[in-house]
Amino acid sequence: MNITSFHEPPVGYWYRVEKFKKDVYRIELVYKGKFVYNDGVESKTVWGFYNLKTDEFHSPVNYKKMGKKVKLRDTTPFSAMKINKNNTMIESLTHD
Repeated sequence: MNITSFHEPPVGYWYRVEKFKKDVYRIELVYKGKFVYNDGVESKTVWGFYNLKTDEFHSPVNYKKMGKKVKLRDTTPFSAMKINKNNTMIESLTHD
């Protein structure tokens, strides 16, 4: 699998893939714009992790720690964290 083409990045963002451990890569979502609050330094977040050996994606716990395995179809371009589809707020936003 090509881990750099798994999702189309959201408008104004791009993905960066870097080695995290021997067979694990960290996937970062990087914002192209600049913010005053951080003196224009690159703004990024961890999208998730990819295990090359097992061919599996993992959600992030934080920048330094992998979370649970996730299926790509359960992720979004913004995060590998699984969406809680039972969330009342999401349901109210998606129904007329």
